[in-house]
Amino acid sequence: MFDIGFWELGVIFVIALLVVGPEKMPGLIKGAGQWIGKIQRTVRSMRYEIEKEAQTAEYRQLNKEFLEEDKQLKDLAREPSNDGVSSQDQPSQAPDEKLANDK
Repeated sequence: MFDIGFWELGVIFVIALLVVGPEKMPGLIKGAGQWIGKIQRTVRSMRYEIEKEAQTAEYRQLNKEFLEEDKQLKDLAREPSNDGVSSQDQPSQAPDEKLANDK
């Protein structure tokens, strides 16, 4: 989440130590740890609720309908054209015949 390396963490610790003082530092670290724990629990709980909602029956039904429509569209795209003859199956005219037809 945050890209904080060892040296950045060390600098933050030294600055906090200078600002707060060594006697209040353990309480500050304990408080920060408690806040981080609360945030992690909240995020975990929110993630669980979102996943739970995503697995509801309504979602599964909509997903099933979407997949059926997707399959139908893919099948339509794979079907050959209505005339039954593709442009590759028709014999091509020689260049001289094309010129004669254009005149």
